[in-house]
Amino acid sequence: MNNIFICSFCHEARPIDDQHMFCGQSFCTCCYDSETTICDHCGERIWEGECITDGIITLCRTYCEEV
Repeated sequence: MNNIFICSFCHEARPIDDQHMFCGQSFCTCCYDSETTICDHCGERIWEGECITDGIITLCRTYCEEV
């Protein structure tokens, strides 16, 4: 049982090798990919809901507010 974790988003038990950490939370690959994204400018991982995108370019709000 030590080889599993509970996803912070979907709350499903997953194999430990499917674990991704973000903001102190454990995510399965599916939730990690759907709930977070990468800023095309700075390369930082950010929450999907905290980005600005036109469907092609994704930027974190911090970058966009400085421009």
